[in-house]
Amino acid sequence: MADDGSDTPPVLATDLDVRVVRQDDLGFRAAAARNLGARCARGRRLVFVDADCVPTPGFLRAMDEGSALVVGHRQHLDMDGWSRAELLSAFEGSPVFLAGPAWLRHGYDETDDLRRADDASFRFVISAALSAPTDLFWELGGFDADLVGYGGEDWDLGHRWWTAGLDLLHRPEAQVWHHGPDLPGRREDWAHVKNAETAALASRIPHPVIRGSGSPVVHRIPRTAVQLDLAGCTAGQALLSVEDWLTAGDVAVFVGDADVPGAFVDDPRVRRGSITDDVRARSLVWFRATGSVRSATGHGLAGRADPALGVPAADGAAPVAWVTGRAANAAVRSREPVPWRSLPRDSWRTISPGVLVEQERSR
Repeated sequence: MADDGSDTPPVLATDLDVRVVRQDDLGFRAAAARNLGARCARGRRLVFVDADCVPTPGFLRAMDEGSALVVGHRQHLDMDGWSRAELLSAFEGSPVFLAGPAWLRHGYDETDDLRRADDASFRFVISAALSAPTDLFWELGGFDADLVGYGGEDWDLGHRWWTAGLDLLHRPEAQVWHHGPDLPGRREDWAHVKNAETAALASRIPHPVIRGSGSPVVHRIPRTAVQLDLAGCTAGQALLSVEDWLTAGDVAVFVGDADVPGAFVDDPRVRRGSITDDVRARSLVWFRATGSVRSATGHGLAGRADPALGVPAADGAAPVAWVTGRAANAAVRSREPVPWRSLPRDSWRTISPGVLVEQERSR
């Protein structure tokens, strides 16, 4: 049991082998508390249950599923004043549950209990009842302990799990009974709480549902990461190529060993070196390209990542290629080639080495 700085340490009246581990009260730190408990746990799989939830018979068995991040099913029930005997009796009966969140039920229905998850399905991961293989949980860094305040740590982990090429799964039969209603039924300021959660996640999850579309804010973690090879490019080619990539919005351009072109030295979106590990863990789309090409339409090549576009590209063979972060990370994990796809030839054009930048911009 992990205690997030309670004034009075919890005392467990049980003969089971249970340890209580505690951390100082430095705010609402559910992510750090869960990591603390996970570090002290032993076993091939970690199962997280909130303190206001009661697992029902068969819960643990149903939460064990290979490499998937498994989400249990939370039912809401008024158990105020119940004794242990009343609780055990309810397991055999038919309790009357309170209404649960309709958006969550709809999400599970639409994705076949996350078997058809997509890059927005992290919203259906709830840590009130969650299970993960121990080795993969720590490989991905566990919960983000820097998150302080209600919520968000489960969506963040779900996003990283999906982007790592791993699966999500909802198990309806793995039920926990949550004491009382969902957040809107127990807090008048629930909208403020949820909006604060979204704000905290904006720097971590590069999805429009969290960041919005067309936001001018520059985040360290972009939706799209571009590895741009500027070797042998003239200053004009480099300037126009980088400029083109940035027009597509939530993008970061990594220029390898080359110097950042002078026009972008103060732009945090243009970075020296290779795509970093933290970006690889969270970005939804990766590109690789030579610095001598730009969009044929002027709308930015970074907006052209579409599964219907392009064909598989041999490593290093295409001037412009893309891959989803999920597919790339899955390939790296399985030690297979990254499944790059080349963009169609009519989507890009070559920039002349002797280009005059102002004339090119006026075209």
